[in-house]
Amino acid sequence: MFDLKRISECALLASLEHHAQIGSTNDRAKQLAAAPSATELPMLILADTQTAGRGRGENRWQSAPGALTFSLLLDPQRHGISADRLPAVSITTASAVCDLAETLAGVELKIKWPNDVVDQHGRKVAGILLEAPRSDRLVIGVGINLHSAPLLSATPLPLADRAEAVQTRSTAGQAAAALPGRQAVSLAELATGTALDPTITLCTLLDAFKEALARLARNDALLWREWNGRNALGGREVTLGSHDARHTGVCEGFAHNGALRLSEGETIREHLAGTVLAVR
Repeated sequence: MFDLKRISECALLASLEHHAQIGSTNDRAKQLAAAPSATELPMLILADTQTAGRGRGENRWQSAPGALTFSLLLDPQRHGISADRLPAVSITTASAVCDLAETLAGVELKIKWPNDVVDQHGRKVAGILLEAPRSDRLVIGVGINLHSAPLLSATPLPLADRAEAVQTRSTAGQAAAALPGRQAVSLAELATGTALDPTITLCTLLDAFKEALARLARNDALLWREWNGRNALGGREVTLGSHDARHTGVCEGFAHNGALRLSEGETIREHLAGTVLAVR
């Protein structure tokens, strides 16, 4: 599936670990981050299939055949990213996925705060999960619906049953009918007639991320403008759940640190964490 030699030669990477099947690449990256032995960073943990992938909170999923799933383990300080800018890495990664889609497929995607990339209809194309097991280690998990797209039921399920609710729609248009609620689409479906090789796709994304991370480190104002130009929630009324509170306001875009800016009455508040509960 992958040309591992070509991937290992990507300028961003110092090391690469590949698995035909693994529970979670993020979990593996955190194991490596905690290990006393030295790991050459940045390191890519790449999997053909994940059987226990994790999203935000308690979300669980299994990667369908045709998905591109991996985690990057790096030291943010070596890349000039201070602790207060770590939330912006998620938006930076999402923006790199948008760059990838435009470069390889001519497809315009949007960033749905805090960690999703969606198409013009709000269907999920990619998801990102950041975890910081140590102050000098950051794990960036990425899952892209490259040639297939899972569809998850919106009906709450027991945690153990959520993975079983995944259905797959193939690029040939076969597969199960969509479950109500949260929907997804593959990049291949959006890029009709464009061949998307997994190795080329991954290398293109790693190159885009390397450049975007450098721009974030030097506080490139144009990067912030690009984020906001791709904001799927811009100008819409958003209800955000954060801790035990709910906040409703009109989305004014992203702050430089990756926070979501909501106009709540006469006040604009910045939210670094939370879950989007409703969009109008």
